[in-house]
Amino acid sequence: FEEQENGLIHDRIVLGIRDSGLIERLLRESGLGLEKAIEIVRAAETSREQLRSMKEETAATVNSVKRNRRQNQPKQSSQEYECKKCGRKHKPRECPAYGKVCTKCNKKNHFAVKCFQNSKNIHEMKVPENELEIYIDSVTEKVQENELNSDYE
Repeated sequence: FEEQENGLIHDRIVLGIRDSGLIERLLRESGLGLEKAIEIVRAAETSREQLRSMKEETAATVNSVKRNRRQNQPKQSSQEYECKKCGRKHKPRECPAYGKVCTKCNKKNHFAVKCFQNSKNIHEMKVPENELEIYIDSVTEKVQENELNSDYE
């Protein structure tokens, strides 16, 4: 009678599973007993839960705000500005460096005075010792135990 009861419980477990891949695996096992079926189902549930938690932890949402400067500023094509390519003040599209070759790096469209190569614009800040921040990082491990539903025991 116990063997028949185990067979019925085994069938109930197999038929109650939604995962068709797991059902196929259980049906492929020759001489599959109740204990082995429970072990396979538990392992599948555990691995599925671990995979889901790994996906949740690694899927981080990154939000960014991008400002379109051209859209926020009205067009002022007649206004002069200090040019980053020549260092002089002039209207847009009237740069004297346009088409010229830099004598420092031999690249076009800027003068050596405003050459981008080997730029040494360093800004140093001195912070008082009492204002230093301490950063402590930690790694945590999440351990999860699954219990078998009492209907399957």
